[in-house]
Amino acid sequence: MGFNAPLAEKIKERNMATTALDPQRSERTPAPLPHNPPSATTLVLMGFAAVYIVWGSTYLAIRIGIESFPPLILAGLRHTFVGIFLYPVLRVKSGIRPTAANWVAAVITGTLLLFVGNGGGLSRFQEWSWGS
Repeated sequence: MGFNAPLAEKIKERNMATTALDPQRSERTPAPLPHNPPSATTLVLMGFAAVYIVWGSTYLAIRIGIESFPPLILAGLRHTFVGIFLYPVLRVKSGIRPTAANWVAAVITGTLLLFVGNGGGLSRFQEWSWGS
């Protein structure tokens, strides 16, 4: 079978006609966005500002809290309040409910962090004598 040139030209003409009339297939520039998105520099600066404010307020809260509570109780309260705040956020955003195995792992990890990580470091720090 040979190639049928007149048939190929008719198909080409029909495709070109539908392409010219079909707005989805035409090649034109996209419409501008309704608003200008913030630049990357603006987003980076806003991120740095958020980190500085949150980080700075944490040190201020620790300074004020140390005057009122012992360090281990302050660390435990901090982790407890963050957990109470973040658990509903996790449930609303993801719908995930932790299993019993997740709770056991979290309790073990939290205990180790409090008494070996933070607590061990704080108790050793308090036992050092700072002589000149």
